[in-house]
Amino acid sequence: MSSRKKISATLLPRRGKHAGTVRYLRLSSRVGRFPKISEKLIKECVELILEGLPVNRSCDYLGISEQSFYTWKSKGEEYLRAVCEGKKPKNKGDEIHGLFVQAVVRAKATWQLEILRRSMQIESPKSSMWIRDMTLLERRDRANWSRNETLHVDDATILPDEAYL
Repeated sequence: MSSRKKISATLLPRRGKHAGTVRYLRLSSRVGRFPKISEKLIKECVELILEGLPVNRSCDYLGISEQSFYTWKSKGEEYLRAVCEGKKPKNKGDEIHGLFVQAVVRAKATWQLEILRRSMQIESPKSSMWIRDMTLLERRDRANWSRNETLHVDDATILPDEAYL
């Protein structure tokens, strides 16, 4: 459990034109809302990634924005970097972000490993399932699985990604 203070509030009666209504006086020093990241959300995210769902669709399913996902990822990477270098992390609350990064990276690697294992189990040489699997890997992780082809057009060299931008 987190060691955060509970937000306590007191009802104060209003005066003047808003008489008869109340307003809240916040007595806690914490400003803003509590983060949505939790161990349950991390588990759900990992399950979706293991099923092969891309990050943007996983975020839609979980009800978070992609910006939140990548903010949590950067906080987690910063936390893990500080821990590895033996420095004190900026925020104690970033430990859960470190767990988030580790879980997501492991889930992506596990998914890729499952795809590779499945593509290696070719039953017949004419089976096109391995083509589907390798296309998935190539499209999801171009840095590691793409063909690194270059196009030569009129004395200009174009990388495949640049051709479609």
